[in-house]
Amino acid sequence: MTLNRFVFKTHKWLAVATGLFTLLWFVSGVLMMLPSNLLGGGSAPNQPPAEGGYKDVTVTVPQAVATVEALMRMPLEIAAVELRRVNGRLTYALRTPKWGTFLVDAMDGRRVQITEEMARQMATRAMRGHAQIREVTLLRKHTLDYGALLPAYRIAFDDPGATLIYVSTETGQMGSSDRLGRLRGFVAGTHTFEFLKPLMSGKAIKLWLILFSIVGTAMSVFGFWILWIQWKNWLARRAGRAAGAI
Repeated sequence: MTLNRFVFKTHKWLAVATGLFTLLWFVSGVLMMLPSNLLGGGSAPNQPPAEGGYKDVTVTVPQAVATVEALMRMPLEIAAVELRRVNGRLTYALRTPKWGTFLVDAMDGRRVQITEEMARQMATRAMRGHAQIREVTLLRKHTLDYGALLPAYRIAFDDPGATLIYVSTETGQMGSSDRLGRLRGFVAGTHTFEFLKPLMSGKAIKLWLILFSIVGTAMSVFGFWILWIQWKNWLARRAGRAAGAI
C-alpha cells in the first residue's frame, strides 16, 4: 500500500466515524428538547399526603441545633437550615460545612437517620402501593442512572416501568426514574457527556478529549494531503499528463 493510499483510507474511515458521532450528537440534542412526557421519566417521585402541618412544628431551629451539637458533643457551624418533609414528616435539614447534613424531626425533636427500613417506607409511600419492592441497593459510587449525593439507597420496584427510587442517606431527598426516563437520560448524556462523569475521573476525561482532538487534527491534515494530491492530478490532466494514483 502506498503512502497516499494509506492517507486516503485513514481519512475516509475517520470521516465515517466522525460523521456517525456528529449525527448521534445532533439526534440526541433534538431528543433533549422534546417534552419529558413524550419520553417518560421524572426526577422526583410524587409525594403522598403528609403527616401534620406547619402548625404542628413544636421544635425551634435553636433546639434542633442543640440536638445535633449534643449528638456531636461539640459546637457546630450551621451553614443553612431547611424545613422539608422526610417520610411525610416536617424535618429540619441542618447543613454544616464540615460534617455534612443532619436531620432533626421538627415535631418531636428526634434525630432522623435514613436507614434501609426508612428508605423502604419512603419509597413505598411514594409508589402508593402500586408496586412491590424487588431489590434494595446501597450506592456508594455514582452509576449511569444516578449521579447525585452519595451514599444513597436505590429501591427497585416490579412495576411495568421498572421504577427506581433513590433516597439519600444524608439528606433524605428522593429522586426517581423509570425505564424510558433512564433511556432519555442516556441519550441526553451522549449529547452532554454527563454519563462519563460517574465512570471516569476529570483527568481521564481530559485525556480522552485530547485524544479526540489529535484524531480530529489528523483527519484534517490527511484531508489537506488528499486535497493537495487531487490538485496535482487536476493540474496534470490539464497539462495532458497522466494523473497520479491515490
